[in-house]
Amino acid sequence: MKNRVFIIGAGFSKATSNNAPLGRELLKYLENTYDDFIFDDQYLYSNALIESIELGRKASSHYREIVNNFTQNSYSTVFKKSEKSKEIKLDFSAQYDLELLLSLLVINHEIYHRSDIGYGSSLEHYFYKFVNWSILHTLSSSIVIDNKKLAEKFCRHILSDGDTIITYNYDLLIDIALFKSGIWYPAYKKNNHYYCNYWDKKIYNIDNSIFPKITGFAGNSLINFIKIHGSINWFYTENKYDIDINSEFSRDLAKLYSLENGKSFFNKDFKINHFRYLIDRDYYKKIEELCILKPALGKQYLKYPFSYLTNKAINYISKAKEIIIIGYSLPLYDTLSEFFILNAPPKCKITIVNIGNETQRLRERIVRSGGFEWNNVRIFENGLENWLNINIT
Repeated sequence: MKNRVFIIGAGFSKATSNNAPLGRELLKYLENTYDDFIFDDQYLYSNALIESIELGRKASSHYREIVNNFTQNSYSTVFKKSEKSKEIKLDFSAQYDLELLLSLLVINHEIYHRSDIGYGSSLEHYFYKFVNWSILHTLSSSIVIDNKKLAEKFCRHILSDGDTIITYNYDLLIDIALFKSGIWYPAYKKNNHYYCNYWDKKIYNIDNSIFPKITGFAGNSLINFIKIHGSINWFYTENKYDIDINSEFSRDLAKLYSLENGKSFFNKDFKINHFRYLIDRDYYKKIEELCILKPALGKQYLKYPFSYLTNKAINYISKAKEIIIIGYSLPLYDTLSEFFILNAPPKCKITIVNIGNETQRLRERIVRSGGFEWNNVRIFENGLENWLNINIT
């Protein structure tokens, strides 16, 4: 069916993978990777994490009081010493949300640069570096996998030619399932040039040794696939003078091959001499350029490639006859999601696939904010697996 759009959230990956977190669980997952993070200077970078949290508490005495009361009531202390681990160990409460934590940093950053009451620290950078590294490893393609084969069923039995998938997920679970099903390819050929299908960006500098490593992942996709918040295999592509001439090509290859070990995300039998092509700088420095929109206020949707992907998504949604939302709760802070729905045609049929009462609440929000007819917004409250079984049979 053409003009059909699927909006996929973390609940999709959670339903089929044994290790995928929901958005509200992500911070707790990141905490569990802290002991594996390699600091160049143990004391300095451990304290950098503490300083990052303290940024938002020094704008004014009133602001400090509010934050202190908030932390005491919600989770006592954000950081706690641990003898079994490093000198200082992250100990976030399950109630503490990554959105809230990063938003505090964003707000403080703006206060600091726009007035004389904020507080700034160069150590803030190292906290973001840890978050990038942790997301990269927590959602690794070797960890978040299609254990229950629900992604495979979805690709083979639900999708049709011309469908569009819009996903907010960083992980590669749906990417790999689409490729293995033969309905989407991470690269394509046009006018004797190869392009990356994620950003529709030309892949340069293909020599004879690397040519077959690209062609193995190129093909004509049957569906449209858009990752709105970025991906763990994307890296920024701005030209920088402190890296070698192959840097831009390396970032293109990173969408197909792991920067860490040179193995392909889509076919483990494919491997590249990653020391030659992919590692133009130290791997841990590369983490700083991970191309994702972390969950925080002030998401940079106007920055490439997110601006391009946003416009592309709006174009498909504005023509949709049917929208199916799977495992995505449309968080109140994600205003772009609301905006997407508002761009859907008034008579568009919407189906929400989720678990429990949250499904009904989401239906009420969409009807109220988007002006859709109640009967045109259907819900399925028993989760992805049951929805697939019903639709496949």
